[in-house]
Amino acid sequence: MFELLVALSGPLMPPPRLPVAVVVVSLDDATQGQIRYGRWTVEAVGDETGSFAFTPPPLEEAAFRACLDDELERAATCARFYIGHNNAREARPPVVVVLLADAATDDEFKTGQLQAACVGVGEAATNPGRQTIKLWPDAARMHGVNDLTADRNAMTGCIAAAGAESGW
Repeated sequence: MFELLVALSGPLMPPPRLPVAVVVVSLDDATQGQIRYGRWTVEAVGDETGSFAFTPPPLEEAAFRACLDDELERAATCARFYIGHNNAREARPPVVVVLLADAATDDEFKTGQLQAACVGVGEAATNPGRQTIKLWPDAARMHGVNDLTADRNAMTGCIAAAGAESGW
């Protein structure tokens, strides 16, 4: 019976990719290896197999230079200000700023973690638990695809929650 339903429904199409303009900002205290991994993770969710269709952002990373801070929360507040200050709140597709910073390790087996905060156009995060995440740059070398997939899924959720601030 299931086969009949599948045959009648035709070929399964992947869900449409959400358009979003992403700016990645590296905060001062993160190491180069961590930043490369963070940027790679962002790029992976915007490639042809990812959930998003990235478009050029109306703001460059340099627009957020004043937001470099040791505290991720202050940097996120600053990024929200600059999104509004540069009239990007009404931009379509929505603008999401991904801040990358060194993270305190919460797992003795996962040293060298990277913290990411995804900031959208709203006055506050719509889903703070999804908009601040930890990534593990050694995932590929140590444990392979499971941790890579977990990091990619976390980044997808982070960007989606920040994009939802625009009323997507």
